[in-house]
Amino acid sequence: ILSYIPHKQMMTSVSIVCKRFRQITCEDHLLLTDLEIGISSFSPKFEEQSKKYIQILNAAKRLRYLTIHVNDRLCGMLKAVGNNARNLRGLKILYSTGNFISFKEKEECSTHLISIAQNCKQLKELRLLINCSFYTMDLIKQMLIFRQDTLKTLEIDSFELNTDVFRNISKCKQLEELKLPQFMRLSKSCFLALYTKFANLKVLELCNRRLSDEY
Repeated sequence: ILSYIPHKQMMTSVSIVCKRFRQITCEDHLLLTDLEIGISSFSPKFEEQSKKYIQILNAAKRLRYLTIHVNDRLCGMLKAVGNNARNLRGLKILYSTGNFISFKEKEECSTHLISIAQNCKQLKELRLLINCSFYTMDLIKQMLIFRQDTLKTLEIDSFELNTDVFRNISKCKQLEELKLPQFMRLSKSCFLALYTKFANLKVLELCNRRLSDEY
């Protein structure tokens, strides 16, 4: 029964009912359904906190909605999600641009993101608000291919997306919301791929400065 209650209410309301409920909410990560992670790498307790969150994600089998805003240790968190959170329905990643991200780290994160798209078969909301240089067009394409039958919300923070990405976006049969907050260039072929395919689209937000009236 407790697994149906949002995590925030579990910690603020359910945990004060009695000692037993307090113990359950603090120790049983199987009950975790939604989680927001926001820790700074400049915090003196960052290593301790990041390890704790990775342990939580490794045990959170019922996790449905996850928001991650971290400066470091993103790879370990994404790996835990891809391996365990098979019921994940919403993923939002916010990555601070203050720290340097190595090429190896980008590759590892890309592998884990693809694993999430492949294993989390109920994923319907994907918001990649990391930064435009973090991921490749190929990564986005692969994630879209795996989740083209379930995805309803897609938000990508990227200055430029190629035609192939738009073709894969257009194959998302359930897509209702598409947001590209940093997007700058939309060719006619990209626009036509969107225009001819979407029947369910309710929200479309493009930050596009080169979009002519005819498009």
